[in-house]
Amino acid sequence: MTRKKRSEPDQDRILDAAEKAGIKYANDQLGSDYFHEWVREQMFEAEQMRRSDPSSVLPLETKSHARKIARNMLQQLEWDTKRELNVLDYVPGAKDLVAPEEVVKKFYEGFDWALHGDPAPGDQRVEDWLADEILELNREAREKVAPETREAKRAEALTPEQRDVIVTALRHYGADLSSDGFITHGGKTLSVRPEVKKGRLRMISTDGSHEATHIADRISYHDESFARALTNNMAKCADGYRKIRQIAAGIRTRGTNGSPEAD
Repeated sequence: MTRKKRSEPDQDRILDAAEKAGIKYANDQLGSDYFHEWVREQMFEAEQMRRSDPSSVLPLETKSHARKIARNMLQQLEWDTKRELNVLDYVPGAKDLVAPEEVVKKFYEGFDWALHGDPAPGDQRVEDWLADEILELNREAREKVAPETREAKRAEALTPEQRDVIVTALRHYGADLSSDGFITHGGKTLSVRPEVKKGRLRMISTDGSHEATHIADRISYHDESFARALTNNMAKCADGYRKIRQIAAGIRTRGTNGSPEAD
């Protein structure tokens, strides 16, 4: 079926609507509770990792540091949106347009302007606003994440029953769990440790794989695709790709109290 041809005024109206829809969508995302909670979660997880190994996270002491992290987060939001969103659903009449790719282009012109464009007089740039939010949430995280020794953190991460399940799975593949909670294999201690949080199994990397996966694989949230990408990246960094992939699959097959998740 051929598309209905629109007149020039109709096309101009739809393209203008597409740009405005892009601006609105970006602002709605930035103002959502979901985005705020995601940023907060990133700050708390980063603080936990910083206490374990400061070199595993980006520094966050100044506004300049916060701006760099804010740019990464905005880039992640942009990647996720461009990968997942069906723009034509957000622009009335766009599906009848002769050249829908022009609608998509205009939508993202508005979207990108909302994230990176110059603000109105008296308003902050989005990057500066988000940097302030990051600094505030980082202060909250540092106050609430109590300092602990590495051994104490590992001991609290797993109950004896959970540890037994994981150790059984690891030994099936010739690996084990060290006394301080790290996976060992072939006489080497890998920079990967299991943790159960809120009934979910997580694989924590202390070599920076967590942040690197968000950026390199263009995944912002902790879903199944992130778990798969992080497991692959941790294995590559640990020089044991095939073995770690088997271990992770074995643990998930046996399960813990809840659904598996890697962070």
